[in-house]
Amino acid sequence: MQLPPSPLNFLLLLITLSLPLAPHAAAQSGASPSQNAAFIRELRARVPALSPTPDPLGTDREKLEAGREYAYPEYFSESIAAARRSENDYSDYVGQYQTGRSYFSPWVRGYEAPAKQENGASKWSLGTAMQWEAEYNSQTLGGGDLWILSSYLLLDGTYQIDASQKLTLAGGIGVNLLTEEREYISDSLATELGLTVLPGTSLTYDLDLGDVHVTLYDRPSLRTNLSTPIFQNDLGIAINWAFRPQWDWTLNYTLTTVRRLSTQRGNDFLGVDFGANTDATRHTINSTVIHQISQSWSAGFEVSYINDDTSDDFWPLRSLMQGWNAGFLTVWEINTRSSLNLAAGYQKLDFDRPDYINGWLPSLGAILSLAPPIYLSAQDVSKPYYSLTYTAKINDRIGHEFAMGFESNLDPYANANSSHYVNYGVTAQVWRGGQLTVSSYAENSHADDEGNGGGLNYESEMSRYGIDLHLSQQITPAVTVGAGYSYRQQTVDNHGDFAEEIQPAVNNPRLHQQGLGANVSYAISSNMQVRLDYQMLATDGSDFNGISPGQTSTQHRVAVSLRLQF
Repeated sequence: MQLPPSPLNFLLLLITLSLPLAPHAAAQSGASPSQNAAFIRELRARVPALSPTPDPLGTDREKLEAGREYAYPEYFSESIAAARRSENDYSDYVGQYQTGRSYFSPWVRGYEAPAKQENGASKWSLGTAMQWEAEYNSQTLGGGDLWILSSYLLLDGTYQIDASQKLTLAGGIGVNLLTEEREYISDSLATELGLTVLPGTSLTYDLDLGDVHVTLYDRPSLRTNLSTPIFQNDLGIAINWAFRPQWDWTLNYTLTTVRRLSTQRGNDFLGVDFGANTDATRHTINSTVIHQISQSWSAGFEVSYINDDTSDDFWPLRSLMQGWNAGFLTVWEINTRSSLNLAAGYQKLDFDRPDYINGWLPSLGAILSLAPPIYLSAQDVSKPYYSLTYTAKINDRIGHEFAMGFESNLDPYANANSSHYVNYGVTAQVWRGGQLTVSSYAENSHADDEGNGGGLNYESEMSRYGIDLHLSQQITPAVTVGAGYSYRQQTVDNHGDFAEEIQPAVNNPRLHQQGLGANVSYAISSNMQVRLDYQMLATDGSDFNGISPGQTSTQHRVAVSLRLQF
């Protein structure tokens, strides 16, 4: 690869790459206190004076995440591995496991950061890689089987403008070629080509002024693997001020724009095709004050405000929402191998009742507008929240992490949902070259108004739990093999006026899923690697109470990828 000949050219490269992404960046959900707090922690970690403590798991973090890769719901259209509390955030993967992700990095889910190449005494460094993928999937979100050919450009670079200013780019941009047509861009531009911007792709600018640190950021996400392609854009600014010794204040503002790129419809019911809330403009303000009480213990107070304006052309369950949360948080670095994060407070979400609901009539090619039923109310949410995470490295061979919490979030099919969640993961080097990872989760989520969107969409209360096992073995320095097994179950308890009057038999549907997977990777050279994957997902809908016998199915996925580091 021919590297840019000067820092100016590198800066121009960063700007050029960011231009197509600016209208649609991505970020945290805004309404989620746990995700807001994690986002602020990551922003504070960018401040040199705060000296953030390294992750206690160290290199085991990557091993834990790699051991959970077969739990990703993106791979299968029928997967029930998604977390309902995260479904309104299109900028991130919606798996059940709470921690491990980075808001300013796409280097998860099989995508690794390319090694940076330093340019001597210059102020910039850049890592570049190409990753090509060929996948056969027997049952996709659009229906039927198809081949997907993908090509991704992966970039990881920094430009140190001067001692106090730095630009950072981390991202992956891909083009997907499908064997049958999908409306990925718009009805007027139906094409087999789909563009993907990996969640976590970001362009950031940091300015350090001593006691004040400023971060400007833009995070794009384009998810073409959803049933309806979604752009989400997060554009924001964060200011950290060390206003006195051992005290600092972080103030963050984020403008989130969510746009559905296709007008194709979904959720056909009784001949009327209803769709979920997607198009939205969201303003989020976060304020956090932290006191470093001792070298190992810090505590503080957090306040967040969110204003969400959903403007969908059909099924607007809400038109405007305002909300806030306030509480305390503390971090205890127990020792160099373990840490405890705890946050708790109160959360309030206020919704406006919509003036109408719209449904798409495919037979007429028209939108049907209806007055909202009495039970489609705009019930507000006023509840406490908490989150707890314990991370520890037990010894040189074993690391584990436990997370649990309760909070309310926006819901794409209702106003909001409130969820209890708990998940645990442990990864261990069981013998030389062998890595075993065991993870499990449970989530209980319900719509806050049983006659609201939950009742209309048969999702008043949903329980999900599962376990994921993965074993990898390094055969030689160049060859690694892996195998995994997953089991998960979903139960839905429907109630509310609509469910009881229109479809009373829908109560207590239950799905069981089992997944198997195997992979082998081979390093052809230090700059080139190839990987082969096979995965199978079997869905048993025999307990689905007779309403959807088609839920019993088996889905297969075969993928081969080639990565070239420049």
